[in-house]
Amino acid sequence: MISRSLFLTLGLALLYSAALKGCFGDIPRSGFTQHQANVIRVERVWHRKAAADTVLVGTSLAARLPGSALGSRFDSIAQSATGPMTGLKLVERMPHAPRLLYVELNMLHQGLDHEVLDYFGSEPMASLRSWLPLLRQSEQPVNLFLSWVTSRRPEAPAAGDESRLATGLAYLKPQNETEMSPDVLKSKIEELKRCLAGLRSRGVEIVLVEFPVHPQVRASRRYTQNFNALSEAFPDRDWAWVRPPMDKDWPVTDGLHLTSAAAEAFARVLAKDQESR
Repeated sequence: MISRSLFLTLGLALLYSAALKGCFGDIPRSGFTQHQANVIRVERVWHRKAAADTVLVGTSLAARLPGSALGSRFDSIAQSATGPMTGLKLVERMPHAPRLLYVELNMLHQGLDHEVLDYFGSEPMASLRSWLPLLRQSEQPVNLFLSWVTSRRPEAPAAGDESRLATGLAYLKPQNETEMSPDVLKSKIEELKRCLAGLRSRGVEIVLVEFPVHPQVRASRRYTQNFNALSEAFPDRDWAWVRPPMDKDWPVTDGLHLTSAAAEAFARVLAKDQESR
C-alpha cells in the first residue's frame, strides 16, 4: 500500500513538472518574500543541464540591473540583503561553473545569507530538487501564480526623488563615516581572494565591478577604505575591472541603488564589456 502511494505521488509530481514546462516555461519567476526571490534567481542557473555563459553576483545593487539590458547570455544571481560572498559561495558549489563571472564588490562588508546557502547545500533536499522541480521555490504553485500576475503587470520604474534620496543619505552617513576594523577588512579580502583563486583554477574568467553610487557615499571614509584595500589586493595588472564611467551622471534613489534608467544604462556598460571577452 505504501509503495502504491509512493509511486502515485511520484507520478503526480512528474506530471506536474511536465505541466510546468508546457504552461509556465517562459514566465519569469517571482517570489513573495525576499528570501524566495533570492533563491529563485539562483535556481534559474543552478538546475540547468549546461553551464551558464556569464553570471553576475552581488547585492541588491546588482539585483536591480534589468536582464533585458544585460542580454540573453547574462544570468544574474545577485542577492538582496546580503554580501557578494553569498553569491560567490553559491557559484563555488554549482554543478557547472560559468565561463565568465562578474562580481559586484560595493558591499563587501555585508555578511553571508546562510539560509540561502543551506537551501542549496543541505541534503537530501538539495539533490531531490535537482530532478523533482515541484520541490523548488520557483515551481511552487503560489509563486507560479505570483509570477503569472507580475508578468502581466510591469513593475513601476524606480525614479529619483529628492526627499527619499536625502533620507537615504542621512541613514547611510553614520555607518559610512566609520571605517571597518582593519582586521575584519583584511579577513574579508583574504576570503574573497581564496574564493576567486579557486574559481580561476576551474577556468572561470573573473571581472570585478564597482557600481555607481552617490558622490557623497563614494567620498565617505568606509567606501574609500574598502576600495583602496580592494584596489591594492586586486590590481588592474592582474585583474579585470569594470568601473562606472565618471563622465556620466548616475542618479540613485537612496544613495546606493540606481534609478531604473541608470540601472539600465549601467547594465549596458556590463553587456558591452562582456562582448569583448
